[in-house]
Amino acid sequence: MIINVLESELIVGQCDNQMQLINLPYTEGLNFNLQLPNGTQLVSGMRSDLSAKCKLTRIIELLSKLPITDASAWGPYQHNPVFWLLPNLAPEMLTQWVNALHQAFPHCFEHPNGRIFPMGSASLPIAFDAAKTMGSRVDSIVFIAVDSLYFDMPELYRTGQLINADIDEGIRPSEAAIMTKVQVSTEEKTSLGLHVTDVFQDAATQVQLTQSIKRLFTQLTEQDESSLLKQLYFPGDNQSTQDSWLNAYEQLAGKIDQDTQITQTNYYTGNIGAAAGLYNLLHVFNRYKEQALSGVSVQLEVSEQRYLGLLRYEWLGCSGESNG
Repeated sequence: MIINVLESELIVGQCDNQMQLINLPYTEGLNFNLQLPNGTQLVSGMRSDLSAKCKLTRIIELLSKLPITDASAWGPYQHNPVFWLLPNLAPEMLTQWVNALHQAFPHCFEHPNGRIFPMGSASLPIAFDAAKTMGSRVDSIVFIAVDSLYFDMPELYRTGQLINADIDEGIRPSEAAIMTKVQVSTEEKTSLGLHVTDVFQDAATQVQLTQSIKRLFTQLTEQDESSLLKQLYFPGDNQSTQDSWLNAYEQLAGKIDQDTQITQTNYYTGNIGAAAGLYNLLHVFNRYKEQALSGVSVQLEVSEQRYLGLLRYEWLGCSGESNG
């Protein structure tokens, strides 16, 4: 499957500057200064103009900053299915969220091929699998990803996982809403763009996480034994997840070398939950397009509820040739 990003709108934390966000960390860093009412200083990317009532209300207010607020703004996208990439939600909570989103943005639910993916950051690779099954019936898809860790902060603070004056390592909780229109093609020999060559999925408990990532890495190496991996987009500031992929890293022996780069976007966007997968896709697409990357890239996503997805990319130039 070949994809091309046609247009995007990004809001990450307090920033909505598109060029700044898509070119991190080579642009001005985001503001992670947050002062609690009791004077405590924390490292967090939360906005000050959103509801503190409940997560769903906050999410809808965050989404309302995208061009989806009314049918007129939505006009250019009305003929495209929408793939919603949402936080991990239990069935009863998912029903509540879908009803609320439908009520707030009814025009975004009109296309019959729209889908909901409530698997956190792993929603993106799972959504790509669904897109592949649509084949030529759909030539472009609108992805909308959203999440906020605002209501996770009290527990993160209580358990000592937030960076503050006394703790210099931890999670940088943030929030994001991202919308992008992606052209999708299965005609590899005549298409230009980002070639999604492989999509692998798994699920695991915390105890099984390292083994599940090992299985994904093994599948990746068995699928293509020749190409070196030039870029690895891997999760960053969740220590448990990072430890798991580090413990599985040996499975990539022979596929990496001293020039392989590891990119962990969490460190400069903050932890944006379900929006991380789509942000990583846009980041890697932009870097290929700007010729800052070449060769094969891999994106690993691990959600809060331990859904896992692994994507393998190559950039295609003329006549389906890879640029590296």
